Amino acid sequence: MPNFNLGMFKSFILMLALFALASCRSVEHGDLVSPSGRYQLSFDINDNRNDGTKYKCVILKVYNTHGLLLSTFQTGASDYSKWAVGWHPINDTVILNSSDIGTYTYMITNAGVLKEIKITPDLSKLADSIFNQKYK
Repeated sequence: MPNFNLGMFKSFILMLALFALASCRSVEHGDLVSPSGRYQLSFDINDNRNDGTKYKCVILKVYNTHGLLLSTFQTGASDYSKWAVGWHPINDTVILNSSDIGTYTYMITNAGVLKEIKITPDLSKLADSIFNQKYK
């Protein structure tokens, strides 16, 4: 019968766990309902390597209240950088604040497509607030 050393076994398991934690990167995804309740915004990370410039970038998807996908939008914001996304509290404007590409705001057209709009000082403050809330 082989000699079993419990202490070495525990050390091995601990090293394996630490290696797993160090090598894994959490993928963030989620869903946010718009203030009007008419839309749901889903965000995910692009794992498709076909376009290296968009690999590991944030993807936004807009759904209607019935769960039908209206549009998909590749933001270009890298998941390797800090980023945050949220809604304007009154209207259905999406705000993206990313440490690598900056701040962008999007309105939802009648067709359900995200269309970039000009950033106002108020939207910029809100973008900073969304970002700071995520990275307290």
